[in-house]
Amino acid sequence: MSGHPWPLFDLRLQTPRLELRLPTDDDLLELMRVARDGVVEEGRTVFVVPWHELPSPAFERQFLLHWWASRGTWSPTFWNLSLAVVADGQPIGMQDVMGRKFAVRKTVVTASWLGRAYQGRGYGTEMRAAVLALAFDGLGAEVAESGFFEGNAQSARVSAKLGYVDNGDEVWAVRSERVVEHRLRMARDAWKRDLRFMTNQDTLVGATPEFREKFYDLILQMQEGFNHMTQGNNIYIAAIHRHCIGAGLDLSSACDLRLASKDATFSLRETKIAIVADMGSLNRLPNVIGQGNTRMLALTGRDFPATEALRMGLINELYENQEELMKGALNLAREITGNADNAVRGTKKILNYMEDHSVDDGLKFVAAWNSAFFNSGEVQKAFQRSMVCKK
Repeated sequence: MSGHPWPLFDLRLQTPRLELRLPTDDDLLELMRVARDGVVEEGRTVFVVPWHELPSPAFERQFLLHWWASRGTWSPTFWNLSLAVVADGQPIGMQDVMGRKFAVRKTVVTASWLGRAYQGRGYGTEMRAAVLALAFDGLGAEVAESGFFEGNAQSARVSAKLGYVDNGDEVWAVRSERVVEHRLRMARDAWKRDLRFMTNQDTLVGATPEFREKFYDLILQMQEGFNHMTQGNNIYIAAIHRHCIGAGLDLSSACDLRLASKDATFSLRETKIAIVADMGSLNRLPNVIGQGNTRMLALTGRDFPATEALRMGLINELYENQEELMKGALNLAREITGNADNAVRGTKKILNYMEDHSVDDGLKFVAAWNSAFFNSGEVQKAFQRSMVCKK
C-alpha cells in the first residue's frame, strides 16, 4: 500500500503562505496550546458551543476528543474534514469543511478558528479560500454555507471578500443568552476563483478587466457601511478594549468619539500582509491624529498601546478597565443626547464639512445652516434646562 492507510493524511492544501493538512496527534497537542493561549476576547460569542472557555483539564480533554471524533465518525454521508492550518511550520488554527449527504445536496459548511496571536494578518481569508477551492473545484460543490455571530467583524469581512451573500438569521442560546447568527451562502457561479487579494501578491494575476471592475465595485460596497457612519446624522462612540486591529480600527476611525480601556492595543496592520488599507483608516485618521501619527501607524504596522493612542489623539478618554469603559461610554452618550438633536446633527455636519474646506467656506456654510434650521423653541428649552441644572 502506498501512502498513509488513512488517505486523508496525504491531503495537502497549499496557499502562498499556508499549508492545510489533517493534524497528527502531535499537531493537536500544539494546536491545543495555541487555543489555550486564546482565540477570542473574553465573553465574546463566536461559537455555538464556547469550548474555549472550559477550565483545565476539561478543556484539554474535550479538545482532543472533539478532533478525534471527527476522524472516527467519518462516513460518505456525514463527514467533517478538520484541517490544521500551518504557517512557517507552526500550527496556528483549524479550518473545517463539512458535508451532510454531500453526494445529493452538493453543499458544504465551513467553520474555523485562529490563535489570537495570528489574527489580523489575512490568514483567515487565505485558509477559507483554500477549502472553498477544494469544495468547488475539487469536489464539485454547488453551494457553500457559513455564518457569524453579531459583532464578529473579522469573519464577516472574510465572507464579504470571498463573495458570500445573506442567507437569513438563526437564533441560538449560548451561555443561557439569546444570540443571533447571521447565515451566509455562496453559489458555485459566484465563487471568486480569480481573486488574489487573499494571497501575499500585490496584483490580481490573470484577472480580466471585467473581474477587476467587479473587484473595484466590491471594495466600494464594503466601504459603504463606514461611510454611512461618518456622513449620517447619528453620533457614534467607539468603546475599545483589547485588540483594535484591521476592521476594528476602520470602524473606530469612522466613529465620532473613541474611548478605550488600558488593555487596548491599536494596529493598522495591512502593510504586514502586503495590502493597502482600503476601508477608511488611511483616509480618516489623518484628520484625527495628523499625517505624522497616521504614517507611523500605517507604515510600520506595529502595535501601539492605549497610552500612546491617547497621546496621539486617537482616543479621547482612557479608562482603567472594560467595566469603567462601558460606564464612561454610556455616560458620554447620555450627555450628548441631553443636547438639542438638531444642534448635535448640525454640529457634526459642520465639522465634517470643515475636513476638506477652508475656514471662509465653513463660515458661509454654518451661516446658511443656521439661517435654514435655527429653532428658537429649542434654544429656549435648552436655556431652561441649563437654568434648572444651575439650581
